[in-house]
Amino acid sequence: MRFKVFSLTLLLIAVLFTAGCLSEPVEITVATEGAWNGSYVLDDGDEVTLSGEGPTTIPLGTDPGEVACKFYKADRSPDRMVVSLSRGDTLLVEGNTSVPGGMVGFTCNISTGRYELKAHTDGPKEYLLNVWYDGPWEAEIPTDGGMRLVNGTEWGFFPYNSSDLSIHMGARKLDASNNSLTIGIYDAHFRELAENRTSEPNGAVSVSYAVEPDLIFRSGVKISVSSEERWKGWYFANETHTSIEGFGEDETYYLGDVSGPIRLIVQKYGNDDERLSVSIEKDGTVLNSGETSEKNGSVRLWANA
Repeated sequence: MRFKVFSLTLLLIAVLFTAGCLSEPVEITVATEGAWNGSYVLDDGDEVTLSGEGPTTIPLGTDPGEVACKFYKADRSPDRMVVSLSRGDTLLVEGNTSVPGGMVGFTCNISTGRYELKAHTDGPKEYLLNVWYDGPWEAEIPTDGGMRLVNGTEWGFFPYNSSDLSIHMGARKLDASNNSLTIGIYDAHFRELAENRTSEPNGAVSVSYAVEPDLIFRSGVKISVSSEERWKGWYFANETHTSIEGFGEDETYYLGDVSGPIRLIVQKYGNDDERLSVSIEKDGTVLNSGETSEKNGSVRLWANA
């Protein structure tokens, strides 16, 4: 009898503790000295738009379900904006940006704590601007001092570092041929971000790239690859095959919720003996990992999520 009473007491304490946690207020906090605007959506599906200046706290009640929000800096200052979501004294998710006009956004399930966070990360970022035409051309390209005109023939290649959230360039043909003039914006590893072309005689063309916020974190499965050399590989998850590659920088791939097996193969393509390290994690727990320092070595991993 005493055991039953003790068990019922523990059950009652657990219920009261859970009820107390669920009754704690949920809030979004925007911490900045500058102007901002944004919006949030709760489980009821109604979007609420907001704007303000300086720090503010936005109450969401005690049971908002899933919260999705986006907040933007509304000025060009380098001041940092921090956006967070909390239940009582418990911090659920927090992101920040100091990029002028930058965004912080996240989706969070209040009951499970699982979330996805995106933000414009601090720059500058490196871009490669490309012009290709079998003939004479004139291009307008961005620089630190503004747009400038450049003349050339055949191939032109221009590095550009910028913290701006929009990159724009243009070019025109200086003859009446029907050959194709191609311009493009690429990242530091010459991966295409935006491209456009024209074959019109004396034709002109322009191209723009809007910088997307970076994926900072996503609950679930994460693949990490670290190497000082070039590498290529692929992973298979949720019955989908995805190719990946890197050029001497750490890369992280957030797969989110995955059910079933995960297969991963990564191979070095350099001739050095630098270490290649690879891991598969789920919610902070390493499921499998491996490394190699062999020339053209590879790492093969398998995990069950």
